[in-house]
Amino acid sequence: MKNIILAMIIVSIIAGCATTKEELKKMPVSQLVPEKRGNLSTLDELPVTQMLEEVKEREKLFSLSVKDMALKDVLYVLSEELPEYNVIVDPDASGKITASFKNLPLDKTLEILLRPLGLEYTIEDNILRVSQPRMLTRTFEFIYSTSTRKSKSSVLAVTGAGGEENDSASYGYIETEESVDVWGELESGIRSLMSSDTGKLLINKRVGYIRVTDYRPNMNEIEEYINIFKSSVKTQIHIRAKLLEVTLKAGNEFGINWAATLQSIGPFSGKTNPLNIVQSFAPRLGQTTTPTGESRPGDVAELFQIGKSDGDFNYLLTALKSQGDITVLSAPEVSILNGQKAILSSVTQDVYFETQQSAGGAGGVITTTMAKPFNFGVYLDVTPHVDSNGMITMEVHPSVSSFIALRTSGTAARPAIDTRETETVVTIKNGETILIAGLMKNDVKENQSKTPVLGDIPVAGKAFRRETRSNIKTELVILITPTIVGPRAKDFGSIRSKYSMVKKPFSR
Repeated sequence: MKNIILAMIIVSIIAGCATTKEELKKMPVSQLVPEKRGNLSTLDELPVTQMLEEVKEREKLFSLSVKDMALKDVLYVLSEELPEYNVIVDPDASGKITASFKNLPLDKTLEILLRPLGLEYTIEDNILRVSQPRMLTRTFEFIYSTSTRKSKSSVLAVTGAGGEENDSASYGYIETEESVDVWGELESGIRSLMSSDTGKLLINKRVGYIRVTDYRPNMNEIEEYINIFKSSVKTQIHIRAKLLEVTLKAGNEFGINWAATLQSIGPFSGKTNPLNIVQSFAPRLGQTTTPTGESRPGDVAELFQIGKSDGDFNYLLTALKSQGDITVLSAPEVSILNGQKAILSSVTQDVYFETQQSAGGAGGVITTTMAKPFNFGVYLDVTPHVDSNGMITMEVHPSVSSFIALRTSGTAARPAIDTRETETVVTIKNGETILIAGLMKNDVKENQSKTPVLGDIPVAGKAFRRETRSNIKTELVILITPTIVGPRAKDFGSIRSKYSMVKKPFSR
């Protein structure tokens, strides 16, 4: 009894310290702002205490110092300072408490008192119930495709070293394979948070139904996880791309002079750095400087990051015209969910024929002709990933191919395809652009001029014909801009930040 009286005195002292502030809060709004009373509605005249009753109780600070006191006695002391709640203690909730703390809010106070005893509490309406942990069941909705997406890509990799006297190179393929099973990832995450022996999980993918049965602390974590998972996988990114081919002018044997190109944008745009070049991710491999001070680049792609522009990319296109003629190969746009691969292609499908011979009956030969399809054109696959800060990491694989000719060997013929491609992973801010360049190709163009009629005469007509060959060098330029659609990046980040700070909740 002495301990109960001491605990009541301590709690009363703490609660009494806030009397002045509470009395002030009980003043009606009409008394605090008398000059506007005539314009106040009925809702405005409600006392502040009626609007914040529950908040007040939860914001109260409690101090307690007890030793070997029965749980029910401690809760009785607390109930005296919680007039807004009806405190119910289940018969199977019992134990001894030894604790000493100062100035803690209600939720933290109850957690300190009940967790060591393996008990939990719930607050529904104005009832605060203390009991043994009980299983509860909740249902969640998650509408998503039930298919599992698989993709595989490969890119030719060239590595080597070069000098003035000798060059060496090795070739190989870099292959990437990806399988995206959203439902599998969701189920795996939920099961990792469940009680392994007593928890139950039911998932119906077709109707988007999830039913979980578990203890309350686990259920709180599962609910947080499902909410964050839904926000993440349903974040939508809009991908805007441009694939350009620049036919280089004479004197640009080493590719586009980006320093001169970017410097020329400012004067005719009337703005300083209108494209906002933020960073050059990767210079050309093996870039050196000749004795005359000229830059001699290598053969791999250059990669720039372009921030949110003051204008559009017409500035860049205009500047690129000083380097050569521009052809827009493709300008695709697509929206894709976070973590999914977007495939953009504009290809031509053709066939070639293969002949196979096999032994037949009676010494005969069976000849089989099969059509083999092949594709060439523009291909781009992009996989965006949005992180908690709204940054976008993209896996990018562009490829541009063209048909050259059928190469024959004996009776077999196969197509020769010229391909320019690269694969990279970059991280940029929402709405910014990456620029990939440096993928060059050298074509030989044959021109013929002749004197009419005379130039067509067999043998002798050669004297009246002129044949010339010219080298045409082109460079591929790729611009890719990802933009988060829907919730802003900072809103998405706040959700992730909230979850990262969540420990195992004791109650709800």
